[in-house]
Amino acid sequence: MMMYNMHSPTSGRTGHNAPLQSSNRYNVEYSTKAWVRKGGTPAMLILGIPAYGRSFTLADPGSHGIGAPSVGLGLPGPYSRANGTLYHYEVLHFQKALGWTREWSEEQQVPYSYYRDQWVGYDDAESVRRKVEFARKLNLGGVMMWTIDQDDPRGLTGEKFPLLNVINNEYAN
Repeated sequence: MMMYNMHSPTSGRTGHNAPLQSSNRYNVEYSTKAWVRKGGTPAMLILGIPAYGRSFTLADPGSHGIGAPSVGLGLPGPYSRANGTLYHYEVLHFQKALGWTREWSEEQQVPYSYYRDQWVGYDDAESVRRKVEFARKLNLGGVMMWTIDQDDPRGLTGEKFPLLNVINNEYAN
């Protein structure tokens, strides 16, 4: 189940790409449980987790929470080269090199970052861990990542492939 792209940068408001939970139906928990309610066998369902985020240009840099007004797609990253998309390692680079601010949404169980008029909702090691816990709790067949090369293959955080390592470590226990 490709559980991402749940919120578009063209919507006029910031929103997370793949929230675990939220007050509306556009989240991993609701969508996964809907598959099961409709007869999907949990052991045959694989939960997709993104290694990229969806980025937005804020209408007002002073308003930067989830649901803040936006005016469209965020600027492209140096490797993704696509407006509205930042790879996990690009987000890490921007946090480290430019001082992007990282925030955590307790409601949605995911992080987001912002800098000036740029905003991105993405997954980090903690949100991936919580999604793996969720998949295991529902006895899903496993998880997959879209895509491994968008994780952090160079180890900007001091660890190569931190998202993939979380998945591997959670399933090893």
